[in-house]
Amino acid sequence: MRTEVIPAREEHCRVLAAALDGADGYPWNGDFIREHWGVEPEAGLLASLKGSPLCWSILIDGQIAGMFGCMEDGQVWLTTAPAIDRAKLRFIRQSRPYIEQMAERLGSVYGCAHRDNVPLRRWLEWCGFECAGTEGVFEIWVYRLS
Repeated sequence: MRTEVIPAREEHCRVLAAALDGADGYPWNGDFIREHWGVEPEAGLLASLKGSPLCWSILIDGQIAGMFGCMEDGQVWLTTAPAIDRAKLRFIRQSRPYIEQMAERLGSVYGCAHRDNVPLRRWLEWCGFECAGTEGVFEIWVYRLS
């Protein structure tokens, strides 16, 4: 199994959004994005891509399994499809240098995770973020460069 992280492109947004909409039973599917973020998955991914000076796509055996990046204001984001489950530990272990790159460029970064989104919360924690509090159903995670 081959896992790659490459610079994100617009067509990745369409492919990932389609994977999320076809992910019935996957807890972080397109319906979750619509309900909690108030946006269609493809539109949200495109906006995140365009608003992120640093943005990558995760490929597993050439298939888009997720995207992640950092908005201009320092908000780190990650969206994954069920395909990530085939190599999530491999991706998680590769993540820290990307977070460090984001923090070095922007000075400080933070993440917002729905309290039920355990995989995202674990990813943030693995990458060196600490939970700083909550806002409604979202936890705010902060990262400090060491």
